[in-house]
Amino acid sequence: MRYSIPLVCLLLGCASGPWQSIRTGAMYPNLNRNSDCVVNNQTPEYAVGQVVLVDVEGVLSARRLTGMPGDRIAVMDGVVTRNGQPIVQSSVRSRAMCHMGVNARCFCRIAKETLGARTYQVQHLLPPQLDGDARCDPQYPDVAEVLVPGGHAFVMADNRDGALDSRVLGPVELSTLRGQIKRCRY
Repeated sequence: MRYSIPLVCLLLGCASGPWQSIRTGAMYPNLNRNSDCVVNNQTPEYAVGQVVLVDVEGVLSARRLTGMPGDRIAVMDGVVTRNGQPIVQSSVRSRAMCHMGVNARCFCRIAKETLGARTYQVQHLLPPQLDGDARCDPQYPDVAEVLVPGGHAFVMADNRDGALDSRVLGPVELSTLRGQIKRCRY
């Protein structure tokens, strides 16, 4: 049976927008350091769990939307809570060599998280007492509960200890979001 491209896109949800090169280790293990992605940058509807492009001081960076205006976000010992509920994590690999953005000789834990309608993997450095090397200690601080103000979003890297995000930068203005990443090839 033959279908037209518009019908296939309607049925399968083809992404709209041009392919863009994403060059970062911030979203490992879900994106590789060099990924080509389709970005919907034509007034997308943003929702928690999506991967978006954020303009941080003139540099486009991919990050995951973790909180929208009015959400309360906290991060304690690597556990993210949204509106008082922890984002559930299940372990994929409890001890693996780290990749992307942290020292490759350090050990990390790969876990699955589900946020909104999306399930994805995240990489965390192991707690300091498990690794024994201070150079492999998690780099980013815990965050006491933050109320995401109107017109802002809380964004996080999936490579939790290998990239800057709202834990350090604070909530980012929605006007700095440049589109949502729909699909990628590596």
